[in-house]
Amino acid sequence: MTSYQWQQLSDYVEQAIFTVQQLAKDKPLQQRLQAIQQWQNQRLMNTYHDVIDTPGYHQALLFFIEDLYGGDRCLQRDEQIYRLLPIITRLLPDNLLYIVESAAELHWLTLKHDMHVTRHFNEIFGAETAITEKNYIEIFRQFDQLEYRLEQLHKVISIGKQLDHHIHHPWLLKAVSLARIPAKLSGFALVQKFVERGIDSFCHLESTEDFLSLIEHRESVLLQRIFNEDTEHLIPDTWPEKPYPED
Repeated sequence: MTSYQWQQLSDYVEQAIFTVQQLAKDKPLQQRLQAIQQWQNQRLMNTYHDVIDTPGYHQALLFFIEDLYGGDRCLQRDEQIYRLLPIITRLLPDNLLYIVESAAELHWLTLKHDMHVTRHFNEIFGAETAITEKNYIEIFRQFDQLEYRLEQLHKVISIGKQLDHHIHHPWLLKAVSLARIPAKLSGFALVQKFVERGIDSFCHLESTEDFLSLIEHRESVLLQRIFNEDTEHLIPDTWPEKPYPED
């Protein structure tokens, strides 16, 4: 990895950590962001409740929700990267670092866009108003942008494809295993465990292509319902066959 790429990774985690530190100075905003993230996590579980028992899907969905879409795990991983980046980039193979860098970028994108929506939510509805499906859709429709959320979705799918690449190459799986002890001894076990959880969750899937296609399809449908449709309900009664119906 070049030093320029190291700097990109450093920039992503530094921006995320700085945002969270600034957020701690504004308790109403901090509490609202946490509430929105919790609401979104529950929305994700509701979106995939009908496929949660498909072989391998439960573990993979939990990885996507807890390790990619934001929350405490993402922040703790970023903090570890920020403190130990020179060691991490020296000891982890490049193919694993690419996954870590993509995840850090995704966390920053998610945090940035969620913060934008959170500020407007408190301004419009007040800090004490409970989040509902109706006001969630309304605030996103007014103050978020479809292109930003599509970028976020494409990054999620890209990380999934990177993980899928690893499970088809035994030598890459071996590299992940060999990095476990150095990671623990050097203090970046959270970063290592993130990669291991991702790869392990994909190893249990019968078809990673079907899983990623499902994620991309349903999230695209929901984005279209938020930004391009006059609907008060986020999750459809039945899922259309295509995320973008042809005219």
